Amino acid sequence: MTNLYVAIGIVALALGAMFQAGNQPVDDRYELMRARALGMSVYWEHCATCHGLTGRGDGSRIAELKTPPGDLTKLSERNGWTFPTEKVARVIDGADRTHRDGEMPLWGKVFQSDPALKDDAAVKDRIRALTLYLEFFQLRQYRR
Repeated sequence: MTNLYVAIGIVALALGAMFQAGNQPVDDRYELMRARALGMSVYWEHCATCHGLTGRGDGSRIAELKTPPGDLTKLSERNGWTFPTEKVARVIDGADRTHRDGEMPLWGKVFQSDPALKDDAAVKDRIRALTLYLEFFQLRQYRR
């Protein structure tokens, strides 16, 4: 069943990136798809256990947490239907500590301690990729 979710996620990610990036030059679309794919793998490795595979705050570790994780699909909705890119990146990095209970790790520090990430630019690239992935699965406001 997990393989089915992975396959659906990859197809949805690719289709969403293609449709959203339809008017961008080919190189930009490729970069966007590459970044979102990296963001998806970072999300599944570091975030899904708390926030769930779909970002709704229903991860497998929810019973262990003092404060339920937020629903990441509603970040745009809570911000007037505009994705708060900079704020999300600051929260992921740890520069904006909105989590008073301290249960969410400071991912910037975690990523800096990863020997595979050789410099600050690689850490920022990972945070940017994760932010792009979170932007991808926002609930959309549909107008009739």
